[in-house]
Amino acid sequence: MKALLPALLAAALLATAASAQPAPITLVENGPRAERINVAVVAEGYREADLDAFQAAAGRLIDALFATAPYDRYAAFFNAYAVPTVSAEAGADRPARSEARDTYLSATFGCGGVHRSLCLGGDGERRLNALLRDALPEYDVALVLVNDAEYGGSGGRVAVVSAHAAAAEIAVHEMGHTLAGLADEYGGGAAAGFASRNTATDAHPAHVPWSAWLDDATPLPTPDDAAHGHVVGAFEGAAYADHGAYRPERHCRMRALGHGFCAVCNEHHIGAIYDRVSPIAAAWPAESDVTAGAGRLAFRVDALVPAGQARYEWTVDGVTVGTSAALALDAGDLPPGASHVEVRVTDATDEVRDSTLVPLLSDVRAWTVTRPAATAAESGAGGADTATRLGLAAPNPVRHAARLPFRLAEGGAVRLSVYDALGREVAVLVDGERPAGLHEATWSAGALAAGVYVVRLEAPGATATQVVTVAR
Repeated sequence: MKALLPALLAAALLATAASAQPAPITLVENGPRAERINVAVVAEGYREADLDAFQAAAGRLIDALFATAPYDRYAAFFNAYAVPTVSAEAGADRPARSEARDTYLSATFGCGGVHRSLCLGGDGERRLNALLRDALPEYDVALVLVNDAEYGGSGGRVAVVSAHAAAAEIAVHEMGHTLAGLADEYGGGAAAGFASRNTATDAHPAHVPWSAWLDDATPLPTPDDAAHGHVVGAFEGAAYADHGAYRPERHCRMRALGHGFCAVCNEHHIGAIYDRVSPIAAAWPAESDVTAGAGRLAFRVDALVPAGQARYEWTVDGVTVGTSAALALDAGDLPPGASHVEVRVTDATDEVRDSTLVPLLSDVRAWTVTRPAATAAESGAGGADTATRLGLAAPNPVRHAARLPFRLAEGGAVRLSVYDALGREVAVLVDGERPAGLHEATWSAGALAAGVYVVRLEAPGATATQVVTVAR
């Protein structure tokens, strides 16, 4: 029991010190913390009088991050907060020069024997964890900003960057380590390299992790010249080794500042984002169990996916019935009992090719829709409504495109077509075999003149029509 007391006392002191620090400041807030990646920019080596300068510098780092691809397109997936701490002195330790500073997180240059490697020394990381558990327990990524003008930084469990003039560039590079799990791609000596997501020790196409990006016309190893400046290959020099280690592209931010992320590092960032945040921001109805009464059921989903990249697939009992962000169902289109309604939202970006990452780009919302058995008044003596029917067009009037749901009592040859007021066929939406059940077609009416049109469904044993107005 006595042996536990020092540890318990130390933990209590750390918690007390953390709670005594100033409260976090919101820099960017795009949604609930539980549904976003929360970046905590934490002050280190800032005295009380320096906290305004820290907040301004933290804002610049976040602005630079969200101006960099792919963060610029995925900014809505993030929140960012400045977390002030107060240190007795400014700067960081420099053991090689026997210089020590009294700072809150014990930042020090010279980590791993490399002077520019700036990290948290002593119990700094433990103090950081205690601070964030108290001040911002929902944080996902910690980026420590050190009030020291000398060039330095590091990445890993925690990203650390100095207040050097290139701080923003350094911070984005270190986020490549901390968020996306990437390795450094620069050389530096004769030491053996290592394999990682973005480095390889063998240039054979079967042995590089980014084989999905390789073109048969690209030589491996790939010549490090201007002719191959914008291709994915296997360039020698990576993972701190000048020879025997390979990187995906000639230039990349993980090799040198001043460049964007290569295609492979870019896709791992996107994968890391979707590993933490769903592409679905919200879905309606909010309840997962829905009772179908008379009339129309409305379903909708909001996606976080960048503009133009979202793909939607709505299914009812496994049958695809829609491909837009919303779905309307007539209660009569559903059989009595329970039906399973599901929407899958996918980011259809071509920037992700790694087969282990692609599944992360999709998510599903589902509802159980129960339709009570039809009454005699609703369906006559014959029982439940299982007839072939043409559902209501949505929207109607239509300006650009309309969704046309239909239900088939039995499978077979189906033709869904559109006629103008003179009886001329102007569009064929479906012409072929379809199984029994729910379906949906999309009518693109943007090129048609304003007026009244007739939609005609021809199916086994049934014909149905509906008037739709095109408005301009």
